[in-house]
Amino acid sequence: MQIARESIFVSAIRSLINSFFAMLGILIGLAIILMFSLFGSKGSEFGDPGKTKMVIVPDADGNRVHLPPTAPVVLKLKIHGVIGSDKLNTDTIQSTLLSTREGVLKNDRIKAILLDIDSPGGGVTDSDNIYRMLKEYKKKHDIPIYASVNGLCASGGMMIACAAEEIYSTESGIIGSVGVRSGPFFNFVGFMDKVGVEAKTLTAGKNKDTLNPFRKWGATEGEEISAIGAYDYKYFVDVVVGNRPRIDRKKLINEYGAGIFDPSKAKEYGYIDEIGDANEALKALVTKAKIEGDYQVIEIHHYPSIAAQLLESSTSLFRGKVKHEISDGIDLRDKHGHFRLYLFQP
Repeated sequence: MQIARESIFVSAIRSLINSFFAMLGILIGLAIILMFSLFGSKGSEFGDPGKTKMVIVPDADGNRVHLPPTAPVVLKLKIHGVIGSDKLNTDTIQSTLLSTREGVLKNDRIKAILLDIDSPGGGVTDSDNIYRMLKEYKKKHDIPIYASVNGLCASGGMMIACAAEEIYSTESGIIGSVGVRSGPFFNFVGFMDKVGVEAKTLTAGKNKDTLNPFRKWGATEGEEISAIGAYDYKYFVDVVVGNRPRIDRKKLINEYGAGIFDPSKAKEYGYIDEIGDANEALKALVTKAKIEGDYQVIEIHHYPSIAAQLLESSTSLFRGKVKHEISDGIDLRDKHGHFRLYLFQP
């Protein structure tokens, strides 16, 4: 009896077909999961891709007991990390503030906001947006906002802190850095000349390729960016002296500059009001808000939907690409759109 043997070619074709259908099955399964996630995830009526979760945290006396739905609430809002990053930007703070008027928190249960700050600052736009949103929220709902610095409160972090009536800092806090920066910008012309490389950028419009690193810069190169930085700086100074009345404008510009200070100096100059921890700030805030009796302290956390996580993690895989990154320490969502920075980065 003869045994028919499959040729190497037929065997390879069979393996290829099996692999194809196996991959097709995986893709169909992921598509089904994604579809259910998109239609089944909880978000706003406008399709908010993420979820929010209210977390009870200890009050000034260390209590974390769940209270009745009528108890007054203090929102603890974390300003941690680089402003403009995925976890701290205009959208996340706006979503948090909107959540404080919905569900179990509706009917004006939020009586005060405590900013928990540990940030080196970040993008100009996000820093300004968050500052203004907090000021508007405070005015609209007539509630006090205090800030507690536990670590770093620099540059854009300082701008956001200016939305608070009182700023506290622990003994280890670092405060200040009122300034704006862009760059660094590099020029590779000298290197290109040595290796014999030329580059040409096609543009229309005067100064469209300003600070192009592949050509020699002119004497006035980048002046428009410097002018924007000067405008941003004046606005930053206006915000600080407008909200921190003990800071003298002339001294801020000519003496303090974009320096950073320990809590003692920061209090002397007017950057902060008191040296104390978060519990001291919280107790003072509760008194300011005229909260009597028990109260609840909450944080609102954001979680991306399953759909968003799948899209983030699998899109590159479906395209057959693996993403490699070298971090520069500035974790911004759109680095190309954040050349203007309220950022302390020694």
